[in-house]
Amino acid sequence: MKIILAMVLSLDGKSTKADLSPNLWASVEDQGFFHDLKKKIGTIIVGRKTWEAAGKPSGDGIRRIVMSRETGFALPDDVEEALLVGGSELNAEFFKRKLINEIYLTIEPKIFGKGLPLAQDIPLEVELELINVERLNPQGTLLLHYRVK
Repeated sequence: MKIILAMVLSLDGKSTKADLSPNLWASVEDQGFFHDLKKKIGTIIVGRKTWEAAGKPSGDGIRRIVMSRETGFALPDDVEEALLVGGSELNAEFFKRKLINEIYLTIEPKIFGKGLPLAQDIPLEVELELINVERLNPQGTLLLHYRVK
């Protein structure tokens, strides 16, 4: 199974601003990219807390796999490619198990000071190879695309 992590972060590496979902502070350009990527891949993996914070899907045809401690770490056998969309604890678990193949990381030109990181505070050492950098808007939002080595 190919797993692609897609996240938006502030310049200081936060994926959340207080209790606000990224769709309330991420740029329109990032939201458009994320929407298109979800449609292209067709399956997303999300943690329970992120699922609850994001609200119910709008019948967009995207398959959602919601993971939690209660359900365990079981991925369906019939998925060839999936988009991992967090949260921080689930991202860390996927990194720890070496299941992430690629990363799309949007950096928004904002500094929050507090918030959750890309991956929860556990010891990690992940080597990446930069595939592409794209400036999404005049404000300086950057889209980074990495391959996990």
